[in-house]
Amino acid sequence: MYFSHITPRRLATLAVATAALLLPSAAQAASAPTLEVDVADRAISVEGADHLGRGPLRLHMTGESLDDNRTVSVVELKRDVPARAVEHDLDRLTKLGRLVAGANVSADEDYTTTITVRAREYVIVDVTAEDHGEARFTVAEQANGAWLPKSDATIGMRDKGFYLPSELPADGVLRIANQGDLPHQVTAFRLPASTSYAEARRLLIHGGSLERLGIATVLSGLVSSDTVNRVEARLRRGRYLVASLYAPLTANGRPDVLRGLVAATRVH
Repeated sequence: MYFSHITPRRLATLAVATAALLLPSAAQAASAPTLEVDVADRAISVEGADHLGRGPLRLHMTGESLDDNRTVSVVELKRDVPARAVEHDLDRLTKLGRLVAGANVSADEDYTTTITVRAREYVIVDVTAEDHGEARFTVAEQANGAWLPKSDATIGMRDKGFYLPSELPADGVLRIANQGDLPHQVTAFRLPASTSYAEARRLLIHGGSLERLGIATVLSGLVSSDTVNRVEARLRRGRYLVASLYAPLTANGRPDVLRGLVAATRVH
């Protein structure tokens, strides 16, 4: 017989090689699907929203045609929220569902994050003004089988402060988790050499000019409790002051900086 000249080891090798030809590679199977989000002056368009299943989803948000900066929020809607109920207001959006991701985009600045989506309807809203755009996508019950990307550092947002490592990578994936009960966001200011950490903290707490704090990078827009973003971040080396700039528009709402969400770190 033909197979009488093939040793058991050789037969096992052939079986592995054949399986490699028939099955996708592990890297291919692990890649999260990407939803391309393009923010224009009065509209938001999405590509890659067909046949989305629950699991990791990579959001790539751009605004190449914009004339200025825009603030965008991604909301996982409650099941009983009617389509017409969506508001272009962050405080009202928190009542309609979970804020699962947020970003600032412009013609020069894009934003990429990976989140875990459930079988729900989602809306992407430009909250900069009432007459700006929105887009929707739906996630089905079937799992997509993707894996989350490995993170290089973790930033934990808590109601009375940050969990923040002493150093952050210049180029890597930041796992940003809201571990508190309230919504929070993360902005990183690269401090100029002439500004100390103490001075920068005083400026934030007492409402001073943010321009004196140097270049600001929004690592996460406003997100709800119990959400996790894996943000593909690029930061220049230097000293940073990290803060949540959210201030609830309620009678008894306290700005996050007064709650203690201000911390120092470095980028190496």
